Amino acid sequence: MPNVDMFDDLLNQDSIRHQINPISDYAKYMHGLLEDKNDLSAPRIFDNTLLTSSMRTKHNKESMERFIQTEPGTVEPVSRFLKLHPDGVCNTLRAGSDSKHGAFTSPRPIHYLYPRVITVREAARLHSFPDWFRFHVTKWHGFREVGNAVPPLLARAVAKQVAVALGGNAVKDEQPIVLANEQLLTYNMTAAAKEHNVSKNVIGTRDRNVMIEGGSRVMSKYDKIITDVFFSYYQPGCREFDFVREDMARSADKLGIKLPKNIGDIIYSYRFRKAFPKEILETCANGEEWIIEGIGDAKYRFKLLSSSAKINPNPNLYQIKIPDATPEIITKYAPNDEQALLARVRYNRLIDIFTGITTYSLQNHLRTKVPSIGQIEIDEIYVGVNKVGEHFIIPVQAKIGNDSIGIVQIKQDIEYCKYRYPMLQHKAIAVHSSPSAPDVIAIFELILDGDTLFVADEKHYRLVPASDISEDDLRTMSRLGKQ
Repeated sequence: MPNVDMFDDLLNQDSIRHQINPISDYAKYMHGLLEDKNDLSAPRIFDNTLLTSSMRTKHNKESMERFIQTEPGTVEPVSRFLKLHPDGVCNTLRAGSDSKHGAFTSPRPIHYLYPRVITVREAARLHSFPDWFRFHVTKWHGFREVGNAVPPLLARAVAKQVAVALGGNAVKDEQPIVLANEQLLTYNMTAAAKEHNVSKNVIGTRDRNVMIEGGSRVMSKYDKIITDVFFSYYQPGCREFDFVREDMARSADKLGIKLPKNIGDIIYSYRFRKAFPKEILETCANGEEWIIEGIGDAKYRFKLLSSSAKINPNPNLYQIKIPDATPEIITKYAPNDEQALLARVRYNRLIDIFTGITTYSLQNHLRTKVPSIGQIEIDEIYVGVNKVGEHFIIPVQAKIGNDSIGIVQIKQDIEYCKYRYPMLQHKAIAVHSSPSAPDVIAIFELILDGDTLFVADEKHYRLVPASDISEDDLRTMSRLGKQ
């Protein structure tokens, strides 16, 4: 396919006159230049000098730079788009959602060669639509049509087996078909409904009363429920109060909102993933924030804490160079997420290096219950032994990018250790990395004093080839070791 960035006209329209010169047999077949004896569909009469369904997406310079820096076959960490690999496979091309469910654009993969997302036509090629097939002129509807469809070659394979099972003898239709009026592809919802005599609301419309900026209907429901629960107990000057899971059910019933099947997901969202609604945030003074603590099975506590409840890496620390022991195949294919960060820590034995303890990964992604807290989740747990034979239990939390290390996670880690391994020494560890520099890993040992989170130790490690560690580096790190 040609690089659409060469054609300025495609910023405002979805087609342009251009002679396509396919190279592979697959591309030639898609363009109607190579016959497939298994294709029983009627031939189409179309203009093969017209490049269609190829409206460009205009990206800003920052996005394009991120796309360039992303390795093929990996996920770009900000957009969460997969960058296609020229020798790999594409991820599922989804349809996105209608207005009723948030009007989310279908996630479009990044082109393997150019710093942009793929066009509708390129998506159609991936899904085995022949080049004569036309889609709606807008990218939103075009991608929805591709994502909603069964790939034609898959449909053909299924139909062939059905025909065999029925004992039929399918034959090719030799009567050419002229494509219909292409103006139909420009219709908006109202015009299309009138043309086909159906309701213009056949695709769900947005309920603006339950939408929030940048969010979805589900998360808006969560905001409404958590806000109602909060103000059912909150009084000015109040710094903590308890509530139970049943309060969420009562609030949902009061608001006429259907609860999700997993009610606990509402609490989990605000404990670890999502900011509180602005109505709750407005009750905080400067430098303060609300958290939700677990205080038992299906029991919770809103607590107002100072900003010291969150920890971020110190940008001024020296980066200690460590020979990178991560297998190259892991580096090539691992996404820049928490699990990939934990893998780098594991392969390079950074917990051993940081703590001075010989450690072993016991379990990752642990979900369990602690009587004093309720449901908890820990990213990874290590066990270890030191030079005098003491045994340790070491929970590790991982954070990426702008996510801070919070008191909620550290407190639950410590409570789990006391409950499950009361005879072992424990160390609460957190690791942090940036998607833009995954080879630099900050590691913290954290302690709690009441509701204040303190950094007992912090080191930054840079994973490098052994050849990149100079004699000067060794001397510098030796001096640091003696301090």
